[in-house]
Amino acid sequence: EVWDAIEAHDEVERETIEIAKELKEECPFFVQKALLEYLIIDEEKHDHILGLLGQFKKNLYPYG
Repeated sequence: EVWDAIEAHDEVERETIEIAKELKEECPFFVQKALLEYLIIDEEKHDHILGLLGQFKKNLYPYG
């Protein structure tokens, strides 16, 4: 099902966020830290949007 694939993708994005946060903390280089911060922000945005999509789906099918 499409929704299962979306949820699996969302889990990978959450893992990516955690890995990027760890790498950013350890990274001594400004440019790489800035790029990791951009990645973190972008992936958190995706996670938020997928959460909203999940709520939308729940409201479409409140009894399912």
